[in-house]
Amino acid sequence: ISPIDVGSRRQYGLQASGGTDKVQFFVSGETEVETGIYKMPDIEVRRLEAERQQGIPSSQIRPNALDRNSLRANLTAQIAPKATLQVSSGFIASRVRLPQNEDNGNGLMVGMLGGNWREDLTDSRGVKLLGWRAFPMGDILSLTTSQNTNRFINSAQLRYEPYSWLQTRATVGIDYASRDDASLQRFDQGVQGVNRVGRIEAYQSEINQQTVDLGGTGTKQLTGWLGSKTSVGMQYIRNYFTNTGGTGQGLSPGAVTLSAAGIRNASQSTDERRTLGYYLEQQFSVNEKLFITAALR
Repeated sequence: ISPIDVGSRRQYGLQASGGTDKVQFFVSGETEVETGIYKMPDIEVRRLEAERQQGIPSSQIRPNALDRNSLRANLTAQIAPKATLQVSSGFIASRVRLPQNEDNGNGLMVGMLGGNWREDLTDSRGVKLLGWRAFPMGDILSLTTSQNTNRFINSAQLRYEPYSWLQTRATVGIDYASRDDASLQRFDQGVQGVNRVGRIEAYQSEINQQTVDLGGTGTKQLTGWLGSKTSVGMQYIRNYFTNTGGTGQGLSPGAVTLSAAGIRNASQSTDERRTLGYYLEQQFSVNEKLFITAALR
């Protein structure tokens, strides 16, 4: 009757690196497959199979699982005698299933609270709770929640040193993620209540951060004991978030989409922020022991 079982985890990776004195590269790939420790008890599987007259979806028997794949590549090249280019790119695809837990009244942890184990407790239909306090464990695990994420992280940096005392840089980057969140309680499944008629929630989010960093630093030894370092630069950051989603209630048997719901609601939100900044910094050093710095941003 316990929902705790043996989980499993597999992880594989492959990487390669090489190059010449002017060009170096690194590439890697990794895949992870993990099944969590939560599992619908066999006695509950048999009860639901008899009740539904069909098999139980694997997403309900094993409500906690992870499938993630990632790729990464780095390239460094000396494109000119005084210029170096670095490019980095990464991609992550993640699929995760999450069980109901302590954040709502239908969760696993909530079902454990309420006193000592009792064999006589039943739900409103007369189904034995087998020690749980509100709902049978099979009904709790019949609520499925998933999150699918695709994330791209890319950046490029150019360093140019035209003189021995001057170093400049230009860096651009983008971090983009597309995320799909879904929650489903099928018709005549899950815990007893108003959502037993079937309920679905689906949300799609886009998260985009873009950055630009330009800067230069000049270093000069003014006298034998006094040194100077001057830095100037510009930074630009754009944060963009948009979310579109919907909820539906009243699903027909077998339906698993929003369009099949009898009552539907939709929502949409967008948030965008842009930041542009400049800075100037001057530092004097005395015998490399005393440093005086002034900055303006």
